[in-house]
Amino acid sequence: MKAVGKLLILCIILFLALILSYPIIPSRAETTVIFLGNHSMIRAPVYGLLSNVYVFGEVQNVGDVPVNLTRVTVTFLDGQGFPIDSISRYTKLNVILPGKTAPFEIAIQDSDERIVDYSFSELTFVATTAKPIKLELLSCNSYLDSGGWMHVGGTVKNIADRNATYVKLIATFYNTTNGKVIGVATDYANEIELEANQTSGFDIQVSGVKVPATASSVVVAESLEFLSEMHSTVLVDRTPPDIVLVAWNPQTPNSTQQVKVNATVVEPSYASGVKNVTLWYKVNDAPFQSISMQKQNEQWTAVIAPQNEGVTVQFFIEAFDKEQNKAVHPSPPYYYTVVNKSTAPPFSPEISIALLVIIVIVAGVLIKYRKKLF
Repeated sequence: MKAVGKLLILCIILFLALILSYPIIPSRAETTVIFLGNHSMIRAPVYGLLSNVYVFGEVQNVGDVPVNLTRVTVTFLDGQGFPIDSISRYTKLNVILPGKTAPFEIAIQDSDERIVDYSFSELTFVATTAKPIKLELLSCNSYLDSGGWMHVGGTVKNIADRNATYVKLIATFYNTTNGKVIGVATDYANEIELEANQTSGFDIQVSGVKVPATASSVVVAESLEFLSEMHSTVLVDRTPPDIVLVAWNPQTPNSTQQVKVNATVVEPSYASGVKNVTLWYKVNDAPFQSISMQKQNEQWTAVIAPQNEGVTVQFFIEAFDKEQNKAVHPSPPYYYTVVNKSTAPPFSPEISIALLVIIVIVAGVLIKYRKKLF
């Protein structure tokens, strides 16, 4: 029995040694990139009769390893579903880490508006090594410029211990109602190379498609060496108020008449709102002086006191919104000259024109009636 026991123990030892010495085969890493369902097609005018069709969207790396050179192919279709053309483009973000997304943009000219739909071909990509997260977005603000084009501005910092070169910023814009991608913008930081702990500003603009102010957006940075985490942006008001429909009465005052100035001042619905409006005026070569305008029935109003006959009064309007964006109108200023009371027209120009029309009509009727009598 003792011999059998020793043999059994020896077999167990040999079996364990065989298992431990057998080479361990690691599990195979998967590389898989998929389309997300938030893609969209937008038609935008270019110049005159030209127009472009844009397809925006995102892909996601759902695999285990980073990927690079992710290529998106879109086939544009007519109303019967027949292909018109196929175009391929790489995603705006080069290296996509596992679990991360990257936007894409594909555009085609379609002046005769044949394109009504699109389809995707299978994505192509290659496995690559990861870029470390060593870029940090310190601030990101989106805003519309005076032409209605969306921008994203902010600051990026290199938090690595070596230089970061060619730092690219990629902004993706979403429809807040349905989450669709409706715009993509890319540009580079102001500094070509960022040393360790150095910061750089950036300002990127969406081109081709006008993104509405209601859109949400995120930004990510990528250099040749590093990546950043995604950073949400905050819409800020950089749009100055718009001063419209300026009028004054009387337009040719005499020395006893004050002049009432009215102006309509508006801001877009997303903006901060008008804070204050000021009328600046001067008599001849004297310095400009200010009068605070008051809001009355959706108009801003101020009164210029009567002035001596023969003088010229110049005036303009200045408006600030709650974010201290300033507008001035007009340049050069409006002006009027104060006339002698005896030569001043008894009626305003509008009333004078109306009276003249009435006189002409009455005269015409009298002439016609006289012809009938004779």
